Amino acid sequence: MSMVFAGPLRPVDACLRGRLTPPRLSSGLIAIKRLYVAAIAAVVSLGIGLRVWGVLADRSFWGDESALIRNILTRSFAGLMLPLEDDQSAPLAWLWAQKALAGLMPDFELALRLLPLTSGVVALIVFAWFCVRFLRRLDAAFAVTALALLPTYLLYAGEVKQYMTDL
Repeated sequence: MSMVFAGPLRPVDACLRGRLTPPRLSSGLIAIKRLYVAAIAAVVSLGIGLRVWGVLADRSFWGDESALIRNILTRSFAGLMLPLEDDQSAPLAWLWAQKALAGLMPDFELALRLLPLTSGVVALIVFAWFCVRFLRRLDAAFAVTALALLPTYLLYAGEVKQYMTDL
């Protein structure tokens, strides 16, 4: 059987013609890979659960959050384009999203914490995917565990500040 092109036979062509079989992973390697993926999924699930629990714990707002909330609730969408009171600042898109969420849900406290919570959960899932895809196993496990369980990230996921969306 001759090839249409000149040159040495490439392994891909040989596989397509049935001459070579692709390498198979042993069952032990498959078990290790499944265990690794399950461990990463467990850490991500724990991180999501802790973030949701932190929001549902119904913490009171602290001073900086209260000042920002006052600006969000008392101003119109156009008014949010002006400098904020009480030495506050935040990205305009974030302010508008918070204003829209506060107007859509009856419980404005939960509504205002929903955007940071959603950002934290999405960031954790996307970060875990990138780590598993591009890092070595041990490095990925360490990085995902850090983002999932470090107190700073857990706290920011429930605060009415733009920090979690910055991630």
